[in-house]
Amino acid sequence: MELRLVGDLHGDHFAIIEVLQSCHLYDLTIQLGDFGVGFGAECYLPLVSHDKFRVLQGNHDNSSLLARYPHDLGRFGVFEFGKKKIFYVAGACSIDYGNRTPGLSCWPDEELSLKESDDCLDLWEEVCGEIDIVLSHDGPPNFTQNIKKEFPIETHTGRLLWEMWKIHAPPKWIIAHWHRSFSKTIGKTKFQCLDINEEKILEF
Repeated sequence: MELRLVGDLHGDHFAIIEVLQSCHLYDLTIQLGDFGVGFGAECYLPLVSHDKFRVLQGNHDNSSLLARYPHDLGRFGVFEFGKKKIFYVAGACSIDYGNRTPGLSCWPDEELSLKESDDCLDLWEEVCGEIDIVLSHDGPPNFTQNIKKEFPIETHTGRLLWEMWKIHAPPKWIIAHWHRSFSKTIGKTKFQCLDINEEKILEF
């Protein structure tokens, strides 16, 4: 089985069409956030089956609007694919939130709420020993500091992902958000960040 992962698309018409038109080549495609829901990209979702294409909400996606579509992967959770267990966490903090317009170019639930984060950690503690891969839009700061060459601004999402990694370091963790193709092994975890429009194929 083949799982295709796609980095940020930010509503790019040509990139989105190219991705959707090739979904039939893979068992499942997951776009790792900042698809552009809320900026018009949601109009493309009815063009492809949610059995073939799912979206993990990023900070530049309207999560309430995305939730109206069956393509929404959800805020956090776990699923099995090709006998592998995959854990996912949506959201990130927009560092330019103050320069955006609430309800038009940013949304208050771009990160998990405190309740959602607590529930996410409870689920993680329950299943983490069985997890093969983590998918998230942002990453824990012990990885993202290597991308930026400095420790990132502290965010709620960063703290959540950092707590998850401290509880249990999974074998593989793939993110997007930072617009750079980068990989690094930290402890027992092989981290990878996907650049804008970058794709990664996992075969199981």
